[in-house]
Amino acid sequence: MIKFAGTAGFRGHLHICHTSTPEAVELVNDAKRYMRISCGVTPHHLTLSTEDMDFPDGIKYKVNPPIRDRQSMIKLNELLREGKIDWIETDHAPHMPVEKSYSAGRPGGSYMSGIRSLEGYALFLESLVGDGIPPERIGELTYTNIKDVFTKIVE
Repeated sequence: MIKFAGTAGFRGHLHICHTSTPEAVELVNDAKRYMRISCGVTPHHLTLSTEDMDFPDGIKYKVNPPIRDRQSMIKLNELLREGKIDWIETDHAPHMPVEKSYSAGRPGGSYMSGIRSLEGYALFLESLVGDGIPPERIGELTYTNIKDVFTKIVE
């Protein structure tokens, strides 16, 4: 996406939603040298790993992009603290458990992808404070940075 935007001469602001790998965050930060670009990460990519899926009800953590391994989750948290992630995004997709399991009636029998996230959002923010992220920084990650980017786009 970054290469395509550069090749196409895109002059707007490119935002990469639901960044789930440390490598993608680093690509975005490298691109900030020559283009207006930002990235966001979801609470579930900061708090869950593939280890959480190793249980009978693990299918409830099937999301797109997928949950990554523990090392990736830890590194995403480090990048958040380093200021390399621009904001925290929600991805509330409240599929029922039956929709997340296999069904021959769906095209390709596919599993629905998504996670319920709004119910735990306040606890997630409290955990950031507990991890030493100041409330002012949380305000930037959940409001100010987003407002600043989209206000500039509208102007």
